[in-house]
Amino acid sequence: MKPRNFWKYLRILLIILFIGLAGYNLAAIVLNERENDEAKSEYATLAKTMVKPETAPKTEGEEKPKQEEEDYPHLSIDFQALKSRNKDFVGWLSFPALDLSYPVCQEKKVDQYL
Repeated sequence: MKPRNFWKYLRILLIILFIGLAGYNLAAIVLNERENDEAKSEYATLAKTMVKPETAPKTEGEEKPKQEEEDYPHLSIDFQALKSRNKDFVGWLSFPALDLSYPVCQEKKVDQYL
């Protein structure tokens, strides 16, 4: 084999290898985005079905609710339904200012939150 042919075949092999790696990485990115979309959809479903905002009972002497109560609404969470759906459920994380509302899970063996 001539040295010229060797470099030609090596170049073709490297191009095929790089195209294959790019395709693999693109597929991994697409699958990851699909999983993220499914998770967001599941969280939205959980938030709609398991969490209901509660209106705080207003007392007669109270004219204006405190600022803290306006920023953080009272939530009515169906803990039993969430616990029956996932035994690792430990609480609900809600930050209205950041539009975050997610269930929190923790395994019994590990000190890591899911």
